Amino acid sequence: MLRSKLINEYWLFIACLLAGLIVIYFTLPMAEGFKFSNGKELLSFYIPLPVSMCFLIYSAWKQPLSRKTILYALLLFLLLIIPFYSFLLEPYEHYSRDDGFRYRIMANNIAQSKTLWGSDDLVYNTSRKVYLFQPGYRYYLAIWIGIFGEEKRLFQFFNMLLYFSSIAILLSCIQTKLKKGFIEKGILLFFVLSSAFVVKNIMMGLTEWLTITLFILFCCAYLKNKRILAVCLLALVPFVRQNLLIASLLIFFWLLTQWPNWWKYAICYLLLLLLPVYHNLYYAGEWKFLSTYYNKDGYLVLESGGSLFFQFIKTFFYKLLSYTGIGWATKNFWANAVSVLCIPFGTYLYIRCIQQLNGKSRQFFLAITLSAILPTLILGGNAYYPRFEWTSLMIAFLIYGLLISKKLEEFSGFEDLPGGRQGNDGKLIPTIS
Repeated sequence: MLRSKLINEYWLFIACLLAGLIVIYFTLPMAEGFKFSNGKELLSFYIPLPVSMCFLIYSAWKQPLSRKTILYALLLFLLLIIPFYSFLLEPYEHYSRDDGFRYRIMANNIAQSKTLWGSDDLVYNTSRKVYLFQPGYRYYLAIWIGIFGEEKRLFQFFNMLLYFSSIAILLSCIQTKLKKGFIEKGILLFFVLSSAFVVKNIMMGLTEWLTITLFILFCCAYLKNKRILAVCLLALVPFVRQNLLIASLLIFFWLLTQWPNWWKYAICYLLLLLLPVYHNLYYAGEWKFLSTYYNKDGYLVLESGGSLFFQFIKTFFYKLLSYTGIGWATKNFWANAVSVLCIPFGTYLYIRCIQQLNGKSRQFFLAITLSAILPTLILGGNAYYPRFEWTSLMIAFLIYGLLISKKLEEFSGFEDLPGGRQGNDGKLIPTIS
């Protein structure tokens, strides 16, 4: 049995490696001389992560992941980027309209001036010293620039590896706790289907992939009962994407009801959560947490036509429809093509998650997920579709995974038993509650 498993894993590894290398061989010449961070010319860059994810997820689908399997998956990714060796040290440019362009300006100044000031006003040449954009990602980028000098293709592949590694660690932490029903297998499939969008998000220098990576690592720390680390990672999530502030707070308050000596976790969480306040108070003398965008187009783009109220309703409706996989407000064919791969299926899975849960678990799940989804149905603009939809669905699936894991149930007084779960009163509970 074990020998058969190893043989199957070996041939799957070889098949994924050969398939990936063949596609890269035929598509890599398109990238020669292309100087921008992302584009159809870089199709070959979209191969290593999805192929490696296929190997990892299929292995997790069949049996609990071993360390050896995870090492195989990481090795597969590294082998698939060998053909890119001549590109790894090449710098690239961001389109001036993209977020990546702005983050590079700010990160360069932070790294070169050795300052913690966010450098926002360098983008628009204003005199404002407060955060004008989402705060966290620029510092991550500044650390890389401070060490390696500038953004190069190696940075993009490193970010793919970081995200991929977080998924592997999560599966190793949680997989033995899952029943592997339709929803669980569906979530694994969603990881594969959405991997092309993750590559796009990374290539464009956006922040959502890092937000989800931090949230995944929070889940891992929580499952391993590393409480201080867990609350620190949870506090950093809204530092990267402030629209997840309410979700982070709700999860944090829920954690406090489960843990004794809650005050020390509260101190750690609040110290990191208030990082934007420290920055804005020190550099601008303003008590301010949320970023102050230079103009409303940075966070609010309403559909035209009719009264202001009708514009809000129309915007809400269009953005709600975006969960069908089509961004009705965008004319970008490739954005919609990448979205169709994962968002419709993810929306269906989200509905199934709601149906599967009941009682307080369903209420908690809805509170967290809707706090992430609802603000984006008005705020956030239409750019880079489906970044908000993907982020919200990933948050939902990760929360669902925690809710059905044995570790979370132990904190709630439940234990897994055949046919159900045993509560503190000794009664068998057949569903999640």
